[in-house]
Amino acid sequence: ALCTGGSLVICPKSALLEPEQLYGMLHEQRITCGEFVPAVVRSLLGYLEKTEQELSFMRLLIVGSEISHGSEYSALKNYCGADVRVINSYGTAETTIDSSWYEAAEVELDSLTSSVALPIGQPFPGTQLYVCDTQLNLLPVGVPGELCIGGEGVAQGYVGNAALTA
Repeated sequence: ALCTGGSLVICPKSALLEPEQLYGMLHEQRITCGEFVPAVVRSLLGYLEKTEQELSFMRLLIVGSEISHGSEYSALKNYCGADVRVINSYGTAETTIDSSWYEAAEVELDSLTSSVALPIGQPFPGTQLYVCDTQLNLLPVGVPGELCIGGEGVAQGYVGNAALTA
């Protein structure tokens, strides 16, 4: 926000846990871009449904750091409208939280189901994503394995340090 001339508003923890307060703050502060964990968004979705309000005043809404499901993403997209970008981000604490992002195309929204976790998408610039076996050998596309993240955002000191990795 600050690098683009915007204002940075840090939401008080109490407002994150109270969707009415959060929604009021988004309006009062004229927030156009927000980033929240799925638990906060779930609570906000319940409030929006109950009060028949929407988020079309936003430009960008990022949801990340926990697993999000397709139905939640679709519901959020419906409350935001076609002009608001809704991004699912993914990462770990060792990689400055966000390492990848996913944005569903309109044609994909119907195929997202409640039981399916959203894809983690593509890596941010300067980040690499690898799926490896337990010996850190690359696996072919479609084979389940361990996600390994490389690049500029990875914190130093984790490789070979079991205590930090744990």
